[in-house]
Amino acid sequence: MKKLVINRSLLCESLDLGGTFAGRNKSLNVLDNVKVVFRGGSIVVSSFDSDNASAKRCVVLSQESFNDGDGFCVNPKDLSSVLKSFSDENATLEIHDAKCKIKHSRGIVSLPVFDLNDFPAIPKDD
Repeated sequence: MKKLVINRSLLCESLDLGGTFAGRNKSLNVLDNVKVVFRGGSIVVSSFDSDNASAKRCVVLSQESFNDGDGFCVNPKDLSSVLKSFSDENATLEIHDAKCKIKHSRGIVSLPVFDLNDFPAIPKDD
């Protein structure tokens, strides 16, 4: 199990900005999701629609078992909707067995997550 503790409002902002292009490409279902990658004390939330890409960095308050480059893909609208439904300042995300459990003072919500390898590489400009 991997665990992140993150500021709820900053994560929502990152999902909104980093998820700008999620769901715009109808040929690959995985592109309905955002790619969330842990890098040096932060996560980078990114989306891609075959032509355009967007990314936003968000500082992690604490983490367990994440190494640089570890991550997951998740539907940004579903995760944002859950995060906006409670008023806690911080949220705990536990990633295990293709599920993301979001723990907060009112309970636990579970969402499906997908492997990073399913998300296509974002081309770099020359």
